[in-house]
Amino acid sequence: MAEKEISIRDSGYAGLIKYVLSDFLKEKTGLGVFVEPQPVTLFEPHIRVMFMGFEFEGVGDLTGHETERLCTLRMDCLLTLTAMGDGPDVFLDKVIESSFKLNRLFERPFSITTVDGYGITVVGKSKGQRQFFKNEEEGKKPYIYEENFDLHIFLPYVEVLNA
Repeated sequence: MAEKEISIRDSGYAGLIKYVLSDFLKEKTGLGVFVEPQPVTLFEPHIRVMFMGFEFEGVGDLTGHETERLCTLRMDCLLTLTAMGDGPDVFLDKVIESSFKLNRLFERPFSITTVDGYGITVVGKSKGQRQFFKNEEEGKKPYIYEENFDLHIFLPYVEVLNA
């Protein structure tokens, strides 16, 4: 994939999800992508991303002089493919096509490079939870489809010591 025109230094880690990841997912699947929390009224199949937490892995001395330590920042997200419609028979084809695209994308980890030179690795895995259910909300389409994925974003994180 081409380098993204977003700087992590300027947009922060939330910008990584909001701009870099969401643009990449939209480009690869053709689906709309929304970062939670955000109200959405779109009925077509689309992706929702919710930040769940983070962890640091593999802390080590970067310079040999104890001035910087390099580790990997792992950001965890819940990614949901969702759609609303008048019944599975009406929008089933779109849901199957969207699910197929997303599952193919996550068959193996992929990388995105930003203008800062950061290499971001993304790993996604379906939770195997695909379901249609009745929507009880008034004024909304009567059926909802949801498929959940665990999404992990890995990027370098440098701690400056003795600054």
